This record gives sequence, C-alpha cells and structure tokens, in this order.
Amino acid sequence: MLGLPKSDHALFHGWYSVMMAFLSNVVGDPEVTAAGLRTTAELRAYLTPVIKERRRNPGDDVLSTLCTAEIDGERMTDEEINAFTGLLLIAGGETSDKALASMFKNLVSHPDQLQAVREDRSLIARAFAETLRYSPPVRIILRTVKEETEMSGGTLSAGKSVACVIGAANTDDRRYADADSFNIFREDLDVSRAFSAAANHMAFCGGRHFCVGAVLAKAEVEIGANLLLDAMDDIRFPDGYTPTDEGLFSRAPASLLLEFTPRAA
Repeated sequence: MLGLPKSDHALFHGWYSVMMAFLSNVVGDPEVTAAGLRTTAELRAYLTPVIKERRRNPGDDVLSTLCTAEIDGERMTDEEINAFTGLLLIAGGETSDKALASMFKNLVSHPDQLQAVREDRSLIARAFAETLRYSPPVRIILRTVKEETEMSGGTLSAGKSVACVIGAANTDDRRYADADSFNIFREDLDVSRAFSAAANHMAFCGGRHFCVGAVLAKAEVEIGANLLLDAMDDIRFPDGYTPTDEGLFSRAPASLLLEFTPRAA
C-alpha cells in the first residue's frame, strides 16, 4: 500500500513488534522505552528520504497520496507523514491480525457457529461484529478529560487521562443479553451498522474519534477468513490445547494453533 520494497518486510515487522511493545509498556520498563524511541527514530530516518522522493516523483501508492494531498491549499509536513505512517503501521496491523485470530478462536470454540459460517460466507461479517463485541482487539483506550465531569465513581478533573475499558462496555449485561457468551446470531447487535459510526458496540470507539479504518478492517478480515476457510476443512484445536489471550491495551492469542484437513486446490 505504501509502495515500499517488499524486501524490507522483515525490517518493518521488527519495527512493528518493538513499537507495539513500547505502546504496551504499562510498567515503564526502561529498556522497552529506549527500544521504542530508537525504533521511532529509525523509522523516521528510513521514511524521510522516501517522502522527499515521492514529493518529486509521486506514484499511485498511499505514501504518494499523503505527499501530494492538499486541504485548503495546505499539504502535510514530512513530520506529519512520518507520524501518520507510524500510526498506520501499528493500527493497520495489530488490530487486524488480533481480530482475525480472536474470530477463529471464537468460531473454533463454537463448532456449530463455525459450520454455519463455512456454509454461508455472508455470516463472516456477523462473526466479525460479534468478535468485536465479545473480544475486541483493543480492550482499553486512553482519553483526556476536556472538562470536569461527575461520574458514578467520583469526579474526573479536566486535563486528566482516563483509561476507558472497551472490553467491559462491550460485555455489559444491561446492554446485551447473555453478554459473556459468543453468539453470532444474537439479536441485540446490529450488524448492518457494526462497521460505521452508528455501531452499537465500542470496539471502534465513537463520536469524533470513531476508527476511520473500520470498513478497511471489515474487508481485511473477510478476505482473510474466506482464504482460510477455502484452504482448511475440519478446523480444530490440537488435543490438550487451549488458546489464551495476552496483552492489556490490545489483547488476543499471541499465537493460535489449529489442526485441519487441507482442502484440495
């Protein structure tokens, strides 16, 4: 998408892993912090000359679009493009792979629902929406309080940071029937608007900070799920294996072990 050499894939994967560790470093490990800052500088050093070249000779890739786009006669600065690309690297990868892993974990744990999705691929969107509600890839989002606000637990002061627990909101039994159960056929989750700003789950946040990549995420997961279902029959967990979620801000199985019968090409 960015029009960068595929030979640099391993380099970007390494940066991605370090940056995710940096963002999840809630205990303040100094080595993780140092590695994150070093990686940010490395990514900036890599991208800056590429950005200058794309300004001179734009192509049809996303990076060229960022370099040439104008709003009211203004273009993004090199620093803004660097920051946007770093955000794209994290948000465009971390959430999608965790969502796909969680969706298959949920479906394999409910074989009847997995079979329903296999037989009717239009249900992939429903399975994804229910995964976003039941086990969203991002469980906690930070927000800054704009003005002093009274809540049930006390007073939030203006300027303070608040950790909003999306995972808890999505399993509120006052909002969803049998909230702690995974059910792609539930009637209290409107799939027709699950990937829009009108979604009645919180996985994409809401209001002015609704995730702009929601529709892209839906496309990515639907494509990935279809490819996997086309390639694998009889999908199951290995004997004795139980997938476990890991992470705080973002959360999903770190790896998902599956056994299956390969489908004939």
